[in-house]
Amino acid sequence: MKRWVIGLGLALSFNPAYAAPVDAQGLLTCMANNLPTALRIQQIEIVATSRDGYEQRMSGRLFALRDDDGSGSAVRAMLRIDAPEAHANTAYLMRGDLSIAPSETYVYLPAIRRVRQITGSFADGPFLASDFSYREFRMMLGVFDDGEIRVEGSETVDGRAATRMTFIPPADMVTPYREVWVWLDEKSCLPLKAEFRQGEVVRKRFSVHVDSLIRADDHAYATVSRMDDLVEGTHTVIRVLGVVQSAELPEQLFDPAAFYRVP
Repeated sequence: MKRWVIGLGLALSFNPAYAAPVDAQGLLTCMANNLPTALRIQQIEIVATSRDGYEQRMSGRLFALRDDDGSGSAVRAMLRIDAPEAHANTAYLMRGDLSIAPSETYVYLPAIRRVRQITGSFADGPFLASDFSYREFRMMLGVFDDGEIRVEGSETVDGRAATRMTFIPPADMVTPYREVWVWLDEKSCLPLKAEFRQGEVVRKRFSVHVDSLIRADDHAYATVSRMDDLVEGTHTVIRVLGVVQSAELPEQLFDPAAFYRVP
């Protein structure tokens, strides 16, 4: 069984000597190598727009890190919402080893003052007021599920060469999607588009416009990414407002018992 490892459009580094792999494992490794090996903190804004045009805005910080020990990579990421007051202090934690499935995911909900581990059908519930489910948001950080992976070949997305991959979950996995199609940029190894498919119907579409890709030194990231719910007629845009690297790593940052206490 293959392991899903995707990073969808957040600030990820890449190797400037990158050469596009042609097999599924090579593509997975390339995507995994995009994750930062030093703690990166992103200031982000999440704007969810309803069918009638009403906008709900949230702001927060995303902390992400990949640890390499020579035998594998452990990925850790934590999102903390700072505003508005209705969602302030909500926190989301993901931890996983790229060689062992599944990942661990947790959410802290200040309204009930408790941490809940995200498992089963709860993973497909809405993430805050956005068009992302917990599972889909996890796909932005790294997916750690078994399943079949197919490399479909090269296509063009917004004028850029991209490799399309199909991810098929196991038959016994509870998920609303039977396939997820991902178009991976052949220059940066960043996904430019993803479709979450229910049979022949595309229920949701994730997209990153190539004009939003920025390269700083040896890092590349997308400043704007978007998820459209094509059935509900709603969409959510995530903007990266700033990216910094930190040598300090608070002890509780990725601890399931304390991650939500980070100021």
